[in-house]
Amino acid sequence: MPTNKGVNLKYLVEPRGDDYFGILNDDSDSYVGYVALRGARYHVRNDESEEIAVVNSLGEAIPALAAHYEANPPRWERES
Repeated sequence: MPTNKGVNLKYLVEPRGDDYFGILNDDSDSYVGYVALRGARYHVRNDESEEIAVVNSLGEAIPALAAHYEANPPRWERES
């Protein structure tokens, strides 16, 4: 299970169509990334739709996304 600064985070992969999946943070019930199968490889995108990794299996998508967020923590954005 991926960890972030001592806190266990739970991620789930949900099918969202043919060859397209959402990566859901189980605790916040929000999507934190997406995976699309293109050819024989899985393209992993963050929640801003930026491609962050290309992996060989769906099982490698969550560790790739967790590593990306660990190296590049999301920043809070002011809305008003």
